[in-house]
Amino acid sequence: MHMFHVSIANFLIQENFDDSNEPWTWDLLPGVPRVKNGYLLVPNEPGWRVDLNEEEVAKHPYSEKNFLRLFEESWETRKPG
Repeated sequence: MHMFHVSIANFLIQENFDDSNEPWTWDLLPGVPRVKNGYLLVPNEPGWRVDLNEEEVAKHPYSEKNFLRLFEESWETRKPG
């Protein structure tokens, strides 16, 4: 949805909790835009620019332990990185 919102002239705020993801989740979908200094960088290339890293997916089969949680425990107390 992030990239869709940049096309809306009066869109003001996009909540984003990506920094609360497990670190390995970034390896699953290389190309996903990341927030830097409070801003989501918009790519110049066409398309979604997201690939599926099947080797990384195989390392984390679905289970209760490898579930992509929206928030990790104590996310509300995290310190800026």
